[in-house]
Amino acid sequence: MRRNLLLSLSIAAFAAAGCASAGATTPPGGATAPPLSSGSLPTIPPLPSDDVPLPSFVIPSFAIPSFNSDADLAARFPQTIAGGAVEVQTVRAIDFLQFFEDDPEQRAEFDAFISAVGVPVEAISIGTGSFTYEGSSEQLQALRAAGADGARLLNALVGFTKQTGDDPPSAVQTTTGTIGGKPVTILTIPDDTTSYLYGAGDIVWLFESDDPALADQVMGAIP
Repeated sequence: MRRNLLLSLSIAAFAAAGCASAGATTPPGGATAPPLSSGSLPTIPPLPSDDVPLPSFVIPSFAIPSFNSDADLAARFPQTIAGGAVEVQTVRAIDFLQFFEDDPEQRAEFDAFISAVGVPVEAISIGTGSFTYEGSSEQLQALRAAGADGARLLNALVGFTKQTGDDPPSAVQTTTGTIGGKPVTILTIPDDTTSYLYGAGDIVWLFESDDPALADQVMGAIP
């Protein structure tokens, strides 16, 4: 099953936003490099006395999209999962509609999902909480639809996840269970990838893993 469309878009959006701030970095701890001594600097010959025109360089400009975060959603993420710190990023759905410009099929899928949720696209935001577990990078995803009915939101996301996969919806097994002390909807597909979805108010949490023990820790960490 290909990655859920909404989650793919959030990853693309976060990557683009990261490019905008990647030009300048600060060493860990805010330390600055010590100044070089004059004895370590190379000797540069003087420029010719004649007025020699220096070449000019044109730095191309790139249109970097800006994204609005959802502070309320970010605050709902756990600070740690399985002993690892969680780094949270959020983006509002309205901000990444530009990614649909060349893919009308995915735009239609997204519009159908918004309709099923029953709230305007402006009310929807997505969050990603990244953490490290046994040397591997893991991600807890969250979808918030402010003002939406919780049960309707969960059902819409379950249906959307099944409809946008590589496998036919009938091949996806849907069960329920208690994971991490929470009532969870479990989607299992033929390649043994398992998605765990937990609805809490206007937020649905989603975690994909083939490790039930890790899923138990992740679901248990959600407030």
